Amino acid sequence: MRPASVLTLLLGFLATATSFTLPGFTPLQYSKPFPSCLTDRQTVRPDRPALSALSMVFRRKPAGRGQGYADDKRSGRLGKIVLTELVQILRNPFCIKVAGGDVDLDIVSMVSVVEVEMMGDNTIAKVLVSTMGTDAEKRQAVKWLNQNSKALRFSLAQRMKHHKKVPELRFTAAALPEAMSVMSLLDQIREEREAKEAMSNQMTAEDEAVMEVSKGMERELQGMESEDDKALFAGSHSVSN
Repeated sequence: MRPASVLTLLLGFLATATSFTLPGFTPLQYSKPFPSCLTDRQTVRPDRPALSALSMVFRRKPAGRGQGYADDKRSGRLGKIVLTELVQILRNPFCIKVAGGDVDLDIVSMVSVVEVEMMGDNTIAKVLVSTMGTDAEKRQAVKWLNQNSKALRFSLAQRMKHHKKVPELRFTAAALPEAMSVMSLLDQIREEREAKEAMSNQMTAEDEAVMEVSKGMERELQGMESEDDKALFAGSHSVSN
């Protein structure tokens, strides 16, 4: 018999012997790891019987960040987009098509969007708004926003055409600390803008002063040159006489 045939029979017998469990017989277990030629993903569980001489158990890939993290990140990104677009819509209320006809500009001018919270698998957007005026006027503003939420949602859909679904809008009054923080932030932005405008005006005045000084110096130089030319001309004329 050829050596190759003997080796084939031995391998077949080894695979068959390790693939079945006889009564009172414990299959051979691996007490040592496989050689280092195997990759890091290929390892053997020593606490379980081997199914064959060439069987291997692959480790699962380490679990990454959960699905909840991705959902929270997506919700936060969508909330920022909804907040930005609602601010732009309320700044240009003439594009809102309300059922009653014209938009109540007095109410819209008092409303400021504070925060947007996404709920219900991003199908509902809870919009926190801050309103000026008395308590009755604040309640009236929130009521008007909820009554015209479909019109506002339609305007939002026109600005979010790249999204498949636009969330339903539910408006509620923001708490006092949140409203105060927004108002202080708006005041800070206004002060910074006024400071920049004052700085630009000051720089303009300084530039104008520098221009005037330079023009005066140019006029003086031109006058001195003209006097020198006159004196030179008079001297040459006397010499010729």
